[in-house]
Amino acid sequence: MRTIKDLAIPQNTDPKFPFGTILNETDIAKGTPVVEEIYGDVLTNIYKLLQTVGITPTATQDSDTSQYQILQALQNLPNKLNDIEQILTLTGTVWSVPLAIELLPNKYFFVARAAENYAAGGIYTFKGSGDTVYNFSSAGFKASDEVLVIIDTSGVRAYSLSFLETISDEIFTVMGLPIAFNDSNKMFYQSEGNLVSDTPSINYLEAIIRVDISDGTVIVNDIIISNGFVICFCFIPGTNTYFFRQFTLTDLSVSQAVIMVGSSFSNTSDFSPYIYASQGVIYITNAMNTTTNDYYLSKWIYAPTTANLTYSMEIDIDGAFIKTSNAVVKNNLLYTMVAGVLKSFNLNTGASITLGNYASIVGNLFGYNGNVYFGSGDVARKWSL
Repeated sequence: MRTIKDLAIPQNTDPKFPFGTILNETDIAKGTPVVEEIYGDVLTNIYKLLQTVGITPTATQDSDTSQYQILQALQNLPNKLNDIEQILTLTGTVWSVPLAIELLPNKYFFVARAAENYAAGGIYTFKGSGDTVYNFSSAGFKASDEVLVIIDTSGVRAYSLSFLETISDEIFTVMGLPIAFNDSNKMFYQSEGNLVSDTPSINYLEAIIRVDISDGTVIVNDIIISNGFVICFCFIPGTNTYFFRQFTLTDLSVSQAVIMVGSSFSNTSDFSPYIYASQGVIYITNAMNTTTNDYYLSKWIYAPTTANLTYSMEIDIDGAFIKTSNAVVKNNLLYTMVAGVLKSFNLNTGASITLGNYASIVGNLFGYNGNVYFGSGDVARKWSL
């Protein structure tokens, strides 16, 4: 846009007007002329504003008895800052959005789509496209959640709108048994190596993996969903081979090998290992298929974007542990329900506690969207474990 300061014409050059301003004509001095170079950009911007919001100039004078078309246009004009969903990304410990936050007023807010999970207990900062940095905190959100972000100079706060939409003590599981660990906000089920949802939808993951690795004998033993990825625990019976493949939730048509770093499965025998999961962690029984002892668990750290599982440690839990798919992990405790007996196993110390005997109750434990549920029939109730 052109400014008066850029033109070689009479003008008011007072420093308090950084772009110059109009100078009145007097008997002894010329004033600023009425020319296109001065007023053209102002008028064409006003006309474009009206056109952008679909307002046709009435060709009548604006007043209290007619209308104020520029005011109406401003009221209808969309705001590209908080009327459009931004992308909230994570680099190291810094959350960021492509906005010049230093230009925004304190307590400004907008809606964003999270690109990564928020890990509770981490120390984070927040920045925009400039150098301004604030502290950042949240009660928690997951990758792909819609998030309300409040830019407070004393600390940026983020709230998951997706979590607020789905939080409930009771959910319906009408398509069958939910997968054991699912940190997304969409309900999924496993059925004979297929991933099923309430949408309804079905994705033939086992068949896709068989094609991807050129082996028609592959069996998908278990499926979990973590960090926006679907992880399949696979088995080849003829060679006692166990391995993992993953899919992105946004593309369930092609699988990717998950590389295991630091250890590997034994294929000398088949001891039928089970897997359990928590946020970013996978536990495998029978010490990677090396022993008949179910209570030797291998802990692995999951990095979805690089498709890696990195070995962490072996955990020797109470020998009374009975391997079961009716189990869930929360707060470093592995909960199992076998023959109605609810137990917890500490994944640090290995100690177990019997929490109750519910022999007359039939149902299943599973983790969904950050909570633990107990399902019976087609209804599940949130449990405070």
